[in-house]
Amino acid sequence: MPDTLHRKHLVIVGCGAAAVILLANLAKQSAAVNAPLLSISIIDDSPSVPCGLAFSVSHPAFILNVPAQRMGAFVDNPAHFYQWLQSTSQWRELHLDFATMAIGPDDFVPRMIYGAYLQHLFHSALERLKADGHNIELIAERVVAVERAGFNADVRTQGLSVVTHRNKRLPADALVMATGNCPAFNNAAFHNQDFYKPDSANAIFSSPYCTAANQCDWKSLRDLVVIGSGLSMVDAVQFTIAQGFSGRFHIFSAHNLLPLPHLHMHTHCQLPVFRTTATSAVSLLRDLRAYIQSNMDQGIAWQDSINQVRTGNNLIWSNLPDRERKRLRKCLPWWNILRHRIPANVGQQLDRLTMEGRLYLHKAKIKRIDAVASGIQLTLENKKKPPLNEQHQTIKIRADKAVICAGYLPGFQRVQYLCTGLLNDENELRMELGKPGQDFLLAADYEIYGIGPALGGVLFETTAIQEIRQQAQQIAQAIYTRMLLASPSNAQTAITLITPVL
Repeated sequence: MPDTLHRKHLVIVGCGAAAVILLANLAKQSAAVNAPLLSISIIDDSPSVPCGLAFSVSHPAFILNVPAQRMGAFVDNPAHFYQWLQSTSQWRELHLDFATMAIGPDDFVPRMIYGAYLQHLFHSALERLKADGHNIELIAERVVAVERAGFNADVRTQGLSVVTHRNKRLPADALVMATGNCPAFNNAAFHNQDFYKPDSANAIFSSPYCTAANQCDWKSLRDLVVIGSGLSMVDAVQFTIAQGFSGRFHIFSAHNLLPLPHLHMHTHCQLPVFRTTATSAVSLLRDLRAYIQSNMDQGIAWQDSINQVRTGNNLIWSNLPDRERKRLRKCLPWWNILRHRIPANVGQQLDRLTMEGRLYLHKAKIKRIDAVASGIQLTLENKKKPPLNEQHQTIKIRADKAVICAGYLPGFQRVQYLCTGLLNDENELRMELGKPGQDFLLAADYEIYGIGPALGGVLFETTAIQEIRQQAQQIAQAIYTRMLLASPSNAQTAITLITPVL
């Protein structure tokens, strides 16, 4: 392709798992079709560590909660990650425990190994894209805004300007928001504590993955407060025990629910498709219970039924009226413990800790957490709004440290904030993006895409690799096939040169 044609400027905001899987799919499709040339700018605080917070951990106690054979980056090859494990020994050098480790297709692999896989994908994708003639730029900055840049006469779309915290402005013909997860718990007490100060009394960790938690002397501690009871809590328990912690866990959760386990042995049976015509949350839940029970009567475990239901959740979500979606959100804590499961042996470990009196689950919604002289002080959120002169209830608990595992906000809120005034109505997007054949375009007048957690709140299922790889495939195809015109005078020539054969 002549390099005189307009290069499409693609900006990717974020360099975590979703961005890496998108790049891998861009590279794959670039090699497969006569794709237009791209100038790709990847903006992230740390683009040199392309795997995101959860997969950048450096301890083998953090493990995936999905079997290896289902964690691949490509829709047509979900087992790609497992195949990579078998074809290379690179990951064995990450930790002494990995030197003789045997991994089967249904095993749950340490996250640091998956992080190495993502970095392999990233560098392989960059090499492939560069070899195909695309330009790549890594920018270690933070995006603070996306603004209009006027109509670009060379392309069939409105132009964008991506602004960083150092006031750098990058032009964008296409933009992918891969902004990842945003913590749900807002507490100034532990902001800016993702680093370790040996001379400070750092008592509150913003996550179990932060550097301070990794360098803590857990063997010397007796009591640990954990805010939240989901998968991050499980990571915190696994990690601290592996680090020698032999004390007690005090887990505070608004719903008092723990993740449920996967099957001991993974089955691969054919299930009937879950079908429903429900237009209300109540009727949908009734149909779901009936489907699970019918399958259980046939000897099919509920875990397999949930796996099947997941494949159609976004379509079901898009067909519900907005008021019914709001009602259904109240059921999310119960859905999450069914959907975000843990390995069976980890579930047994949590049961043992409870029976031994080492794990206590407290039902309370925490508004704030502070380190005080006598331990940890928790401010509870009242169920009803208190009068102006009434303070929130506070309790003090004797604990050495606290870890925040309170989950994440719907990621679309952050995308809306960065792209103020540019996106389609949120409810319209909910009705459209869950339908088949979507390319996850978020704006009518601009080529802005969302991927992975950035679509949280719009899509029902969007944070797992299963959803991200499907989104990546569709977005990569859309980026290549949205036409570029060199100029109105040679438009037909440009179309002939650029149109990929799909």
